[in-house]
Amino acid sequence: LHTMTMKSFLSKISAMSMVATTATTDALQWPSLLRGSEAEVQVDTSVQQTDCEDGWYAGVDAVDDMWKKKPFYSDCDNVWQLSDEAEDLKDDEFPDDDDTDWRTSTYNDCARNGVDSEVTAIEKECLWDDSSQCTDLGNSAAEIVVMDNFCTPGGTYGASNNYPNYKKECKDAAVTICEGNISNVANSWCPDKNLSTGKLKQLQDECEDQVNDMVGTDDDDDDEDDDTDRDLDDCGRDGSCGSCKKAYCPDVTERQQCKEDHCSMEDLLLFFPEDVEAHAIN
Repeated sequence: LHTMTMKSFLSKISAMSMVATTATTDALQWPSLLRGSEAEVQVDTSVQQTDCEDGWYAGVDAVDDMWKKKPFYSDCDNVWQLSDEAEDLKDDEFPDDDDTDWRTSTYNDCARNGVDSEVTAIEKECLWDDSSQCTDLGNSAAEIVVMDNFCTPGGTYGASNNYPNYKKECKDAAVTICEGNISNVANSWCPDKNLSTGKLKQLQDECEDQVNDMVGTDDDDDDEDDDTDRDLDDCGRDGSCGSCKKAYCPDVTERQQCKEDHCSMEDLLLFFPEDVEAHAIN
């Protein structure tokens, strides 16, 4: 009886050991049963662990592709517009949309960071690592400033929009001469007819329209007659006698100084005949 009891006990222990071994084996195999083969497990783990990495590199690659193509062509002269275009790129390809799932949101957020990082890297390469871009930019800016405001490579005047309006200057001079010569013509042609001050002023007022009828008007004439927008520095602005007129030099003292600095006798006869007449009387 004792022997049979021992055999039964050993048999139960053996059975329990087999069950435990089987359970341990199943537990070890359980992940594989859930996730498939080892290769499949690696693919799934890669997707879950690198959503951000995949997005970040996608953003970097998108900027690199854009930088190589029109209108940039990897030319540092065009780097100044890259960040603006990159903002459009982020909105188009990696939108910051709260309505997407977490995986897409993670991908896009990291991609947008990748875009910004690559833009910064390109700007650093073009504008910091190589200073020639900044040096050339400064030199070109200096040339434009001088050309627009002082002189050109081929002459003493500034840019074309700062040249005197020669046609208008000539017409203004002609109007002035017309006004000053009305009494001379009237006295020469009809000395027996009295020319009153009121009639003289009326005839003088006709001079501007008459000159314009004879040579036509320019679109710029009306703009230049508006003195409210004139810069105070316009008095003698281009070194010509015409820029000493009252429209440019409303201050009497400045106007007189401008005439002394810029007007020859021939210029005075052309632009300020009244000054010459007053000087001759004195």
